[in-house]
Amino acid sequence: MTSADQDHAAAQAKAALRTQMRTGRRLRTHREVRQAGLSMCAYALQVWQELDLSISQVACYLSRPEEPDTQPLITACQARGLGVLVPILGASADPGDPMTWALLRADDPVELGPFGIAQPQTVVSMPVEQVQVMIIPALAVDAAGNRLGQGGGYFDRALSGIRSWQAGGPLRMGWVFADEFLPALPAQDHDERIDVVVTPDSARWCVRQ
Repeated sequence: MTSADQDHAAAQAKAALRTQMRTGRRLRTHREVRQAGLSMCAYALQVWQELDLSISQVACYLSRPEEPDTQPLITACQARGLGVLVPILGASADPGDPMTWALLRADDPVELGPFGIAQPQTVVSMPVEQVQVMIIPALAVDAAGNRLGQGGGYFDRALSGIRSWQAGGPLRMGWVFADEFLPALPAQDHDERIDVVVTPDSARWCVRQ
């Protein structure tokens, strides 16, 4: 099989898996989503403490109703005086448009942007390269740090321009439900990996293969 054939097969496998994961998320209750976020917040903070990270800014997305809740972590960060940067998508919702980042303050009103993703009504742009931790959305993550995104490629493109954790960049943390942490995922060359996968049950370091 040629590399082009392998890439095509991976893309098809990803599409099928996205459908499966999205179906599973639609079946979760609001209480389950909220409780997952509370537990995951505790695990994330524990990892930061164990690493003795000097954190001033965190990049985190505002989760949609079916996603593991990120609000507990955002609230905890703001209570600690940390700057929280959230992603902003262009009004055109063109996958080719770059994703930018804005500061989210505790009292900032938010509105729904492209793809139903919440973002601040008033955008104060900030460079994401300066954050120490990034919370990355995913539909699934595997033990090697491969991530299944929604398919738009926004986060892969954003992460490609940021140094890895090993090279002194931010710690990349995937945010998924427990049954979305899988042994292996189909991967393509452009896919960016994460360092730690956080679920309601644990925080695990990914092992590069």
